[in-house]
Formats: sequence, C-alpha cells, structure tokens
Amino acid sequence: MNELIISTFNNLGSVTATAKQLNISYRQVNKILVENKVQGIVRKRKKIEFNVDYFQNIDSEVKAYFVGFIHADGSVFTTKQGKTTLSIAIHKKDKEILEKLVIALDLPNFYIEQVPVKEQVVFRTSVKRFVQNLVDVKSLTILDRIPKHLLPHFIRGVFDGDGTIYSKYAKGKYRYYYAGFIGYTSFMKFIKENVPIKFSLRNIASKGISRIETYSKEDLLNFYDFMYTNSTIYLNRKHAKFMDMKFIYSTPTTTRETTYMVEDIV
Repeated sequence: MNELIISTFNNLGSVTATAKQLNISYRQVNKILVENKVQGIVRKRKKIEFNVDYFQNIDSEVKAYFVGFIHADGSVFTTKQGKTTLSIAIHKKDKEILEKLVIALDLPNFYIEQVPVKEQVVFRTSVKRFVQNLVDVKSLTILDRIPKHLLPHFIRGVFDGDGTIYSKYAKGKYRYYYAGFIGYTSFMKFIKENVPIKFSLRNIASKGISRIETYSKEDLLNFYDFMYTNSTIYLNRKHAKFMDMKFIYSTPTTTRETTYMVEDIV
C-alpha cells in the first residue's frame, strides 16, 4: 500500500488528490510520504489535460445527452474569486452518470467529489474554455445548438435530471404508469411542442416553474421509443422503469398481478 500511495502521489503531485484517488484519508497519505521522505520535495503538480472544447460543437449522442443532463441538474455560476464554474450535484445513487461524464472527458475519477452530509456527489470545474461552452446551458438558446436528430438524446438527458416515471396499483387492480418533467415553464412548453407526445401542462406554486405529465399508455410507449431508440447512455434506474412499463403494457390486463395500493417513483 505504501508503494501505491507514493506512486500515486508522484503521478498527481498532490496529497489531497492522492487521498481522493485511493479513497483514504489525507493524514494517512501524508504520514506515508513523510516516513519515506517524499513529502517536502518541491514538485509541480501534474497538469491534467482534457478536451476543453468538448461541448463547443454538440455533434454526438453523448454530448447532446450530457448537455440535457447539465441543463436539468447543473449550474454555471461565478465564484467570489471571479471564476466561472460548472457544478453538477446529484444524489450518490446516480453517481454512474458523473462517472460516464469523466470518462467522456478523459478525466480521472477524483473529479467526482463526495458530499457525505447531503448524500451527494459533485463534479465541478472552472477551466475557462470548457465552461464557456456551457454558459447558455440553462437558457433556451442552448436549443439552437442541438441538431434536430440529436434532440431525443438531449431530452433524455433532461429527463434523467428533472423527469420522473411513476407506477401505481389502482386499488388492487392493474398497474398503471405516468411520467413527466418539472422545470422552467418556457422549457416545459418547448418539450410539449417538440416531443410527439400529448403532455398536459400544469403550473405549480413556484413562479415560472411548471410540470408536464402524460398518462396515456400509447403516449408512454411512444415516449420510450422517442427517448431510447438508438441510445447508448442513460440513467439505468429510469431506463429499467420504462422497461418495466413496456413489459406490463404488453401483458394482457386479465393476467396482470394485483396487489394493494403502492407507489413507485423514479
């Protein structure tokens, strides 16, 4: 273990980064480095290079998906130090999406930070050229950069961030599903007008925020086809829920399992 710690430190040039990479404490790393007379040597931190222009052109399924996901669950803000920063904070159960993002960017996993108190994981960067390509990600102007044939992948990214699929048993009768999004009213209207599904639009208490939903079996099946046809990246738990829906709706009503009222929200 000592050799691994020293080797990792030599590659990264940082005690903090080494601790994160190996999932051990800062104190443990520092102790090993001091005992082996490694700590204290002036070292230049290894520069981590990645494609800072990755989102300059949104020309692939993966890019469109991540732009949609960032639109839903990301934020671009300016720090007190004047740095424009991208931050994506999600529940730790969905860490797989951030792992796929750092793989796409060819970044090491320690870019994903744990936030134990909030049970969250966070991806954050202030690399100027990278973030500048996403400054419009929260506005409707981002849609001008999404080619029409990639729109389903963008919408799937939004859904994995801000969408939900529900299932219920209707008082001991057959199981049914409904799905929808919640977000800025202007963007909900865009989805309603550009996705070939009949969504109902509902305003909620927060000003400028609305919800769109669909309950129709036909629309839900079409929604699955719209989002997942030719897809290779998605949030597994929501995709699995849609697969359950497809199975249930392909089973005759008379043979569906009955049970007490339960609710399953994803």
